[in-house]
Amino acid sequence: MALSPGSRLGPYEILAPLGAGGMGEVYRARDPRLGREVAIKVLPAEVASDSERLHRFEKEARAASALNHPNIVTIHDIGREGSVSYIAMELVEGTTVRDLLAGGSLPTRRLLAVAAQTAEGLARAHEAGIVHRDLKPENLMITRDGFVKILDFGLAKLTGPPEGYGGATRAPTISAGTEPGVVMGTVAYMSPEQAAGGMVDFRSDQFSLGSILYEMAAGRKPFAGETRPEVMAAIIRQEPEPLASVAPKMPTAARWIVERCLAKDPSERYVSTRDLARDLTTLRDRISEAAVPTDTEVARVGRSSSGARTALFAGVAAAAALAAGILLAPLVRPGAGAALPSWTQISFRRGMIWSGRFAPDGQTAVYSAAWEGEPVRLYATRAGTAETRALDLPPGKILGVSRTGELAFLRDPRFVFFYLQPGTLARVALDGSSSARDLLEDVHGADWSPDGGRLAVARGAKGKGRLEYPIGKVLYETEGVLGSLGVSPDGEWIAFFEYVVPEAFVVAIRTADGQRRVLSRGWSLPSGGLAWSADGREVWFTARERFDSPSRLQAVTLSGRQREVTRVPGDLRLLDIGRDRRALVARWDWQTGLRAGGTSVASERELGWFDHCFLNDLSPDGAAVLFSDRGDSLFLRKTGGSSALRLGEGFAFEGSKLSPDGKWVVTRPVAEQAALVLLPTGAGEVRKIEPPASSASWLPDGRSLLLTLRQPNSKAGLAVYDIAAAAARPVPLPAGFEGNIKDQAVSRDGRRIAAVDSAGRIWLMAVDGAGARKIPGEFRGLTLIEWTQDGGHLFFYRIGDVPGRVIRLDIESGTTEPWKELRPEDLAGVVRIHPVCVTPDGRSWAYTYARVLSNLYLVDGLK
Repeated sequence: MALSPGSRLGPYEILAPLGAGGMGEVYRARDPRLGREVAIKVLPAEVASDSERLHRFEKEARAASALNHPNIVTIHDIGREGSVSYIAMELVEGTTVRDLLAGGSLPTRRLLAVAAQTAEGLARAHEAGIVHRDLKPENLMITRDGFVKILDFGLAKLTGPPEGYGGATRAPTISAGTEPGVVMGTVAYMSPEQAAGGMVDFRSDQFSLGSILYEMAAGRKPFAGETRPEVMAAIIRQEPEPLASVAPKMPTAARWIVERCLAKDPSERYVSTRDLARDLTTLRDRISEAAVPTDTEVARVGRSSSGARTALFAGVAAAAALAAGILLAPLVRPGAGAALPSWTQISFRRGMIWSGRFAPDGQTAVYSAAWEGEPVRLYATRAGTAETRALDLPPGKILGVSRTGELAFLRDPRFVFFYLQPGTLARVALDGSSSARDLLEDVHGADWSPDGGRLAVARGAKGKGRLEYPIGKVLYETEGVLGSLGVSPDGEWIAFFEYVVPEAFVVAIRTADGQRRVLSRGWSLPSGGLAWSADGREVWFTARERFDSPSRLQAVTLSGRQREVTRVPGDLRLLDIGRDRRALVARWDWQTGLRAGGTSVASERELGWFDHCFLNDLSPDGAAVLFSDRGDSLFLRKTGGSSALRLGEGFAFEGSKLSPDGKWVVTRPVAEQAALVLLPTGAGEVRKIEPPASSASWLPDGRSLLLTLRQPNSKAGLAVYDIAAAAARPVPLPAGFEGNIKDQAVSRDGRRIAAVDSAGRIWLMAVDGAGARKIPGEFRGLTLIEWTQDGGHLFFYRIGDVPGRVIRLDIESGTTEPWKELRPEDLAGVVRIHPVCVTPDGRSWAYTYARVLSNLYLVDGLK
């Protein structure tokens, strides 16, 4: 049925038709609840009774709504109005790749820009177990600001995580219309296995993308025929004309990628689409015009003389060298004729590199790593040798090596976050001639003076970040966190990262008078590494602009003049720079997973929906988890393992809480840091909570919230907020409550509040403000989870413990006892278990874990 402008479909007001296709009609519409325009896709009324098409339509919504990625169209809502089923999705305005192809082949740079973004979106879908199966130029939209959006998951096939993504695979779930022998999709872009009616997986999408890229390069499809059967037969049996002939100006490395995607045998394509995306992204970012053969060179290659064959061989060899550099290693952007840097891997085990420094000889690297699930330890190795030896020292993280061969390291550090691993500072001789001696607690970073006689330290003190040089002399204090410390070769400056959430700065302090200079700003938190250049003229550092952007290696002078040295996919961390200008770096590949378990099941279940997901809450009955992805979307998923329900986007990745009845989520919009809102999990409108608050907990009746207030004087505050009345009643804090409220929770009878102050003391207060008392003891470093059902105990855990350990605290005596150990089966690279949720009855639990797998490299030639 056609919808006329001005009519309504569910809550949406139809504005105008946008188009129609085999799977439905699309309209521009307005969502009056949020004041935004959306695209509404509806199934035509004349085929609504077709159960197969209706099933495929709804499957599109389920598949696409589980994805959140800048290169995949966002699904906002799915609904049904009478006999009409519809999806409300992001309104994407721009042009399709089909429109671009109307003008013939595309320039290489334009092709690679589209290809890399498309592969990134596909990689995210494939990691979630979703195969598109109908990828074609019409389904790739390029927005006005240059983003590629993958449209129409109407033929998506839901499977378990595919092989090559690290996890255990599950047998595919195939619904009606997707069995082997049934051909679906657009013929010209099908894979051979799809055209033959066989089983398809994520590698089928790689073939389809290869067909699109071939057409973008050559200006024509790789497989042709007068009829559909002829095209399908060509796809199954024939090879396309080589790109070297039909697109001779395309770089050899790019041709190899396309040809690998178009391999008839799926096993000859990419093991994972993430690898394909990395190759395309790196090629897009690194390729130069010098890699594109000139018309003269093309003509020369076409000759049959022996000289031409020699030229061809030399060209292929040069392209092979270029491809090896582009696709297998992160590279600097060289100038014309500049030599490429060499990367030498010097660690080969499975786990995480924490830190590293060069020894005084300039050849030995001392580094800290946690291998195969073991605690972090100190090791020493040399380039060109296979020998790596563990140092006979306690578990720790290396911070500095003096010119006299003395180590400064953190004993028993805790991995609180990627920029914060506090521990006890100790010093010891590298040659083992002295025993380790403890110096200072709660240290975040340290480095030696040029003469090796003094230490500069960054530490936590009274809730602030403090820089001391030498130890005991305070040069600088901040409300943020200091780390990645480096003393200049002349000893006149100390450079470091200063983290004030959500931003990181590169700062230098003059040792003579404490003068502070901000050298670079606007960086995100997860990545950070810093060292002075060998000549002391620049500070080199690694950082990210955004949480999900690639790492950059930057250089900045004391006057603030900045340049980019290199960037790589993933997370690069600069560890040290030697006197011979070689760099010691680690490349991290990290992800966060989500697990849930209970006393009623034999083992924990992996519930991660993307490569990064962050637990927010566990329902009181243990039946559902609330979590965020690496961006800003919230999801609800049954702990039994059903598909995740996307609730909305634009919300903070932590601190959201599910109401006792499961109908509402209290959360914080990213755009309004001081505001909290109520977000419905089903039908309903977003409701704003008026008092500025940083966090909230639900009272058991679900009608009120306990708010942690944001107050102008920076003092802590609590209030009970009545949702129906939209009114807040302050809860007085007891005398002696120190600093901010770190954690708070309401007892299951709704009468008492447990709150933790900055000193680590736990206070019990009546909700009605009638009284308060302190639990005996101090519990610094513990994170409050929940009250027990009987109200006699509290659940806690400590961030940084791996395996995670939940303890139960008796509120009368202040004594604690172990309750449960949280341990993923594979502990290799697991550095943090946080956050943790436990139901009041203790029958269910859930937690997020962070895993980092990395290796150590010596890099020569960076400039």
